[in-house]
Amino acid sequence: MKNALLLSILTSGLLVATACTGNEKKEETSYQEKIKSEYNEFKVQMDEKLEELDGKIENIEDKLAETKEEGKEELKEQITELKGLREDIEENLEEYNESAKDEFASFKSKVNEEYKTLEKKVEKALN
Repeated sequence: MKNALLLSILTSGLLVATACTGNEKKEETSYQEKIKSEYNEFKVQMDEKLEELDGKIENIEDKLAETKEEGKEELKEQITELKGLREDIEENLEEYNESAKDEFASFKSKVNEEYKTLEKKVEKALN
């Protein structure tokens, strides 16, 4: 009788532990899906912003044709820098590892700061 009671208690404990683990896995999966969704939304928004800046960079390239010789080299360097910054942002967006869920906020902040830097430099080059 004691063995049956002990077996019943152990089985109940095992079922409770398994149920808790199942809930934790569901929560983890849900959290990962949420982060993935946030990342995808952020990437779409950033792609739209980058597309807008691409047009402005093209305007700067058009401006190059109208620039006098003495200013062309500086403008070419600015264009090269802008394109490099833009590529860095794109690479960061593509390289983001979805499994690094806890780092998403810092990743998002970093890309936003890079974008702001690029945007300021584009506006400066346009003026």
